[in-house]
Amino acid sequence: MAYKVFLSHSSVDTGWVRWIATNAEQVGLEVYLYEHDAQPGRLVADKIEAAIQSCDALVVLLTGNSGSSPYVQQEIGYAKALKKVVVPLVQPGVSQGKLAMLQGVEYIRFDFQNPQPGLATLLQYLQKAKLGKEESQALLAVGALLETAAHAKLSPAEIEILRNVPSDGTILLMKYQLGPFLHLGLTTAPPDLNHYDPGGAAHYLDAFESLQRRGPLRHEGGNLYRLTGRGFDLRKSLVEGQSA
Repeated sequence: MAYKVFLSHSSVDTGWVRWIATNAEQVGLEVYLYEHDAQPGRLVADKIEAAIQSCDALVVLLTGNSGSSPYVQQEIGYAKALKKVVVPLVQPGVSQGKLAMLQGVEYIRFDFQNPQPGLATLLQYLQKAKLGKEESQALLAVGALLETAAHAKLSPAEIEILRNVPSDGTILLMKYQLGPFLHLGLTTAPPDLNHYDPGGAAHYLDAFESLQRRGPLRHEGGNLYRLTGRGFDLRKSLVEGQSA
């Protein structure tokens, strides 16, 4: 699973960020450098914002060259506004004033005379973050599987209701002299009296009430009921499974 890192830097320090990017890619990280993403005709600001939106973390190389760069500071500000992780790599000698929005933020010392310790610390941190993302995604996948497995707990009547609900997810519960009747959709034509089965109607009413209790269906008011987000997901998987 990709862990995307945006490298913010001054163009003067391009050689260093390329070296960082090469080492990061060798340990399985996906690195974005705007100069490697040519998009002729597109506003550079739009390209940068889209890249930051899709990244997991922004790593900024703060040096005597980049500390006063308005573009670097804008990239930091945009990342912070999106609540992205911002990891500063700071060259010794850079003043606190040039840290701007990152003053007080823990940073990694990156000495051009001895860059290996800073690089090692950065890669260790990013690999740990990548592992955390993978574990989180794995848990979400397990949750999705459990949700799908819930189909096995649906009764045949519940499955039939979900499969036959129209795409807008609406159900009307109407009451006639013969008893209650479910209309799948907004049509209110009365049931065929010659084929009305009170026992069957009660059976489907039980399934209908079970769907409400379990969450796939909610009461919208009056006679109107509608599938919830979970209900739509179940309907989709059941319909797709039926057509497969």
